Amino acid sequence: ENQTLGVLQLLNRVGPFQENDLEFLNDVSVHIGLALENAWLHQQLLEKRKMEQELILAREIQGNLYPRLPGHSDGVELAASSKMCEAVGGDYLDYYKLDDGRFIVLIGDVSGKGIGAALVMTSLHATCRALLRHVNSLERIAQILNEYVLETTRAQTYVTLLALLVDPATGKLHCLRAGHHPPLLVDHHGQARWLTEGGGTPIGLFLHPELTREVYEVTPGSVLVLYTDGVPEAETENQEPFGMDRMAALTQRHRGETANKIHDAIRKALEQFTARSKILDDSTLLILKFQEPAAKPDDSGA
Repeated sequence: ENQTLGVLQLLNRVGPFQENDLEFLNDVSVHIGLALENAWLHQQLLEKRKMEQELILAREIQGNLYPRLPGHSDGVELAASSKMCEAVGGDYLDYYKLDDGRFIVLIGDVSGKGIGAALVMTSLHATCRALLRHVNSLERIAQILNEYVLETTRAQTYVTLLALLVDPATGKLHCLRAGHHPPLLVDHHGQARWLTEGGGTPIGLFLHPELTREVYEVTPGSVLVLYTDGVPEAETENQEPFGMDRMAALTQRHRGETANKIHDAIRKALEQFTARSKILDDSTLLILKFQEPAAKPDDSGA
């Protein structure tokens, strides 16, 4: 195949070399060439197995970083899942409970795929965990993360991020959106609304991005859907996207059910929609269901 695998040399013979010496060297070279190629292929196989083992370990580590979401948090049901299209992924999800009953949810998507995106996601998770112990301001969290991503990736990578502060006692959502898809809010009447107000550029692109929060009122019985672009942008084999309208319609149809059932309905529909196509992007889905207040006991004596 015109590929040089090595060089054989005969030298220091007392008598002159003959034609049969060349024939002997040609015959030996075939066997030596095969041996060298087999040794190279064996080495490649060993390196591949080592890489596979390292990827399995990296996947386990990422799995351990996945937040342990409570089923309920002060009147809010939560259900979530994250699926990777490769051995490791770049989607980010975190949950942090505050002492006053409020909680913070972070969801993000690192640009790119594979090991590079997974490394950024893992470091982002560790940084957020440390931050949330001392900083509760969504703006400050986003600014610090922006500086961190810029310093570590030198603007070669960016992260879309959605930071959400949920206050169940007042029914308010504090939302900061940095280049991320807007959340979907469906009230108990079935009215759907995309929370598109405010927002800013993804983190990791500019030194001082303008990132502002928006505050929304949420009525009991409402459903909030957070997601990465792997959900609405998932495609069939004919490149038809799952779409945000389909996701909204499913949420409206199942809004009266629990967060787990709403989540499972969307995931099942997504799997059936993309059954014959290759998944090309990570997908993360988080459902928050704001429960109706408990009925007060009847004191009328009836």
